[in-house]
Amino acid sequence: MQLLPVFRPPCCSKRPDPGQGGLKERVVMAKEKKTKTEMAGLIAVKIGVGLTFVKVTADPALGWHPLVVAPPTRAADLQERAELAAAELRGLYDLAD
Repeated sequence: MQLLPVFRPPCCSKRPDPGQGGLKERVVMAKEKKTKTEMAGLIAVKIGVGLTFVKVTADPALGWHPLVVAPPTRAADLQERAELAAAELRGLYDLAD
């Protein structure tokens, strides 16, 4: 019994060389820094309330945390919406010192 050579297309014949673009390098973008007031303004716009209702505080675990001051009937809903907006904004911004 004769063994035939295995056909390998050029794309699969060898491992890609990282220096030649075969493997993509991970690029980490620096996040833009925003003050607490700017962050509060962004969150207030996203959830549709006035700036006076949203405060941003530093948080060691998350970086920063929104706090919504509102009447008890609306506080839970607005806080939940602020948390969702903050989760989205944390990927884009860091808190400035």
